[in-house]
Amino acid sequence: MVAGNKKIVIIGAGPCGLGAAWRLHELGLENYETVKEAARQAHRKGSETYKSSNALWEQNDFMSRLDRWAQKRRTIYTRLVRQEKQLLLDFARPDSVLYTNMGVDPEMTQQLTATGNHAYLNAEKVITLAHGWGKVN
Repeated sequence: MVAGNKKIVIIGAGPCGLGAAWRLHELGLENYETVKEAARQAHRKGSETYKSSNALWEQNDFMSRLDRWAQKRRTIYTRLVRQEKQLLLDFARPDSVLYTNMGVDPEMTQQLTATGNHAYLNAEKVITLAHGWGKVN
């Protein structure tokens, strides 16, 4: 059992995440939050597309805050639409939530700009780093 004010974070709102939330509810534990649900709600309001060398992604760039965080963080929600030439069906599209302080933290923004790396303030560059395992196209 979770005691005190500790939070349980469920990563994902698919069948497993919803099942975990239901089981916690059955056990009388209400101190949980689903990370991807906030991102999916933002996504439903409209998204932009991002094209890498071999894939097409839908993306949303917004600010969010989990209850346990003191401040909001930049949140980038991505959802794969097409890989190579294969269009993915809606239910089979993997998604991810990226949290970063790039473009939000004034000191980091100043350092990136001063060193000529201001491109890292754009969501597309953050996505490229995350999905390319740190490799820049």
